[in-house]
Amino acid sequence: MRPAVTVFNSVADIYTEKFFDVSLYKNSLDLLLANLSSGDRLCDLACGPGNISYYFNQAIPDLFITGIDLSENMLKVASEKMPNANFILNDIASFRDVLHEKQHLFVCGFGIPYLSTEELDTMLSEMAIQLVESGMVYLSFMCGEDQTEKVYASHDTSKFIHTNFHSELTVKDLAQKKGFELIHTNRLEAPSKDVEMIFRLSH
Repeated sequence: MRPAVTVFNSVADIYTEKFFDVSLYKNSLDLLLANLSSGDRLCDLACGPGNISYYFNQAIPDLFITGIDLSENMLKVASEKMPNANFILNDIASFRDVLHEKQHLFVCGFGIPYLSTEELDTMLSEMAIQLVESGMVYLSFMCGEDQTEKVYASHDTSKFIHTNFHSELTVKDLAQKKGFELIHTNRLEAPSKDVEMIFRLSH
């Protein structure tokens, strides 16, 4: 089990209350919505309480949504908010065996900081295998020097999480080597230096 899982299990309700609103990411998420249709399949990696999935579900109720996370308590919250979605307890770095159909969109809004560069590379490889032709990927992550592991205060300030920072260039290069084309980048300065990237499978 990843060390962060214990922390997120203990702060699931606090996290949900503070971060369920994803309006900060609205422009990028709406760009993705414009490329989705009824009946498409979406996989939300490191889905947490389902905040990104919920945004998509509100806009297109008949999407087939699968959320994957290692926090049982986060998945419980997500299941309560979206009882028709499918939520799976599994590691986001290796998920191919739990998905039985190719997806139209992968989103990983909050999971990359808990992956090493090698694990991120594996995740992107599995995304490329599990996407339909011209399928899309959304990544959001805290930008920083590669593999600078820091102690990052969680949403309960009495607890801490070790966080991996990845550079924008590294994420872009890893994705392009898997056959992804970068089609959108957005940089957010607050509340943290987040970068959003949208890729389309080009091979």
